[in-house]
Amino acid sequence: MTRSTQIIAAAFLLAGCGRDLSVPAQVVLPAVAAFAPATAFASELITLQGTGFDPVPARNTVHFRTATAAGESVDPVAGTLSLHVPIDAGSGPIAVATVAGLGTPSGAAFAYRGIGHLRTGQSSTSLAILHRPPGIAAVNGDLYLASSLFRFIQSREGQLFHIDHRPGALVAANDQSALYASVEDPTDHFVYRIDLATNTVGAPARLTFFPRALAAAADVNGPLVVAAGDDGAGTGYITTLRGDASMAVVQSAVSLPVVRLLSVAVTADGRQAALVAQQQTTVSGAAVVQTGLLIVNLDVPDEAPVWIMPPGSGVPTGAIALLPPGEVAVGFDDGTIGNLALTNPPAWSPKLYDTLSNSPVGGLVKFTSAATGASAPALLASKAAEGSLVAFDVASRDLLWGIPVRGQPVRVAADPAGLLYAADETSNFVDAIDGLKGVWLNRVSFEPGLGNPSGAACGAVYDPAPLDGSSPRFLVVARNAYALALIDASSLQLKKPINLVRGHTSPALCVGVGPDKSVWVLHQSEIGRIDSTGKKEVIVAKGLPVPPIGIAFTADGKPIVSFPGEAAVVNADGSVAGGVVFDGAVDSVIGSGDQVFATWTNAGAKPVVPHAALWPVADFIAGNKPALQFDDASPDLGFSGSIRMPDRTLFFYEASAKVANAIALPLDGSLQPGPEESAPVKAHGPLLVSPDGRYFLWTKGQAPDLVLHLTRAVAGQSIVNVADMPIPGRLTGAAFDPQGERLIVPIDTADSIAVFE
Repeated sequence: MTRSTQIIAAAFLLAGCGRDLSVPAQVVLPAVAAFAPATAFASELITLQGTGFDPVPARNTVHFRTATAAGESVDPVAGTLSLHVPIDAGSGPIAVATVAGLGTPSGAAFAYRGIGHLRTGQSSTSLAILHRPPGIAAVNGDLYLASSLFRFIQSREGQLFHIDHRPGALVAANDQSALYASVEDPTDHFVYRIDLATNTVGAPARLTFFPRALAAAADVNGPLVVAAGDDGAGTGYITTLRGDASMAVVQSAVSLPVVRLLSVAVTADGRQAALVAQQQTTVSGAAVVQTGLLIVNLDVPDEAPVWIMPPGSGVPTGAIALLPPGEVAVGFDDGTIGNLALTNPPAWSPKLYDTLSNSPVGGLVKFTSAATGASAPALLASKAAEGSLVAFDVASRDLLWGIPVRGQPVRVAADPAGLLYAADETSNFVDAIDGLKGVWLNRVSFEPGLGNPSGAACGAVYDPAPLDGSSPRFLVVARNAYALALIDASSLQLKKPINLVRGHTSPALCVGVGPDKSVWVLHQSEIGRIDSTGKKEVIVAKGLPVPPIGIAFTADGKPIVSFPGEAAVVNADGSVAGGVVFDGAVDSVIGSGDQVFATWTNAGAKPVVPHAALWPVADFIAGNKPALQFDDASPDLGFSGSIRMPDRTLFFYEASAKVANAIALPLDGSLQPGPEESAPVKAHGPLLVSPDGRYFLWTKGQAPDLVLHLTRAVAGQSIVNVADMPIPGRLTGAAFDPQGERLIVPIDTADSIAVFE
């Protein structure tokens, strides 16, 4: 080995020894010890406290439960990493990843509040608030409809008869003195009597089975009502009740060899009944259910009923009508109508009524037509699938006339004067037809009447403490139904409504949720409350000066109820603690911590002068002067409302003398006016603020060109629209969900609820 070779080899040896003796750098994984705030909306700044953060902010990837975001600033001395919460962050522990790897997550869970505003402002669905009537009845020139949604019977004139259960059938007494309504409830089986002379609902008759169908009859002692149904477990029953106020049982329930009953018709003397029912039998060794007719002798309950199968291939739909003398018309799913003579034995007529189509027959009713003569009956049949009604001469079976109607006529009724009615399942209208001439007359509206009639922003609210244990449910006041319509917040489906305690004949106007998660309902003459256990009570049974227009809450949970010209704080026992009388029309009254904030306009003077004031709660209750007040004496005209933001109040004007278009005048926390902000559209009834306080909702125009604007106010800049949402009619009080990502808007003129996301 030469000397040069020895030197090179020694160099390699020394280099190798240097590598072997080196100590590798220690890997430090980031760890999150704490963070603040503990809960936040998307885009809010959050600061993590911990160790191992990369000094270059963007090289820190922060892992939320369902989203990640890069760090934005690092303070190595304080050991903090700050960033804005990403959209869809999710709730759960927070961890940080650097080039060293994913570190230890936080011990505490971050609570994600959502975006805080609508994503697109697009309508995602629309929920129709429909009665879906199981029955209608025409009595003494009036019309009555049974509501599946609100558990009441409603007259054409708006008279409501509450039965506190879902109605299953509705029939009028033969002498027109009363209505009888059965209910379908899992535990309670009742038949109610509504006295039409006194407009009162009597004590119901309790049955041992589901009264799925009713029919009226009479005997020498007065009206009778026959109830037929089943126990839900495979046994049918029929019983006869006295149709007077006693609702006494004339004949005990008789068991029938059927598994389910669909409908019943009874002879005028109450001696014989024909029932459309389902019976289980065996065909070729297999159990099958057949639909047919059961003829029952009500005079002799021990006599075995007669089971009659229909002719041909049609299956009875449940449509049935009694025809004189002693015959029954039965509708089939193939579009035909058969005629059964109640002879001994019963016999089908060989000739069918031909409805000229094969869509199922939905309902049948007998009436009088000029085409058949004053004494000869005619038969009306509904064809829901086609949206039509057809009428027949009973004697000849010939078609008299056919009339198209809007919607799907599922229930039909006739009054003695020859007027016919068909209830539509797809709307809250009933079509009226002149049965004598076969002419369509008009549509009768049976509106549920959603929300607040004044249009204030309290027709709806989310309930964060659902009584049924589901996800937060949405409550909508049905003002003339004494009930709250419920929407499941996840599925956006209507749920069973909550019937309200009624101290008087006082419909619900407005709804609110208190700090203790109780639901408060304002009525025309009382206040109702539903606590977190589901207990319902009337808090104030009297003493409200006029119907209320809004509700807010103090920090300790007392409701502040506002009226057109005053506002009052109500104690837990229902007594009025006190309040303020304003010298004008109230715009809004809200609780703001331990203070009360109100805006109103002067009475009668022009130009209209808006006012804003702030009281400590004690001074507001005592009726003292406010601690802060602003009175806009400028020549601005067209004041249209105000919105209370977390850091400011905005007064809206349709026009301004200083600028040519609509403006908003901001007031700061001390109620000092700031520079006017130009508004892109004219305001019409500002509504509410989003949960994060960064956005507010207002409206433009009048129906049919009515648009909601979700808007952000940026200090020193113009008002910016975030989302524009056309709505199909006048709204009655919208509500954001707790995350501000979904907006539900009750539309009273359409009896529907529009959902925006």
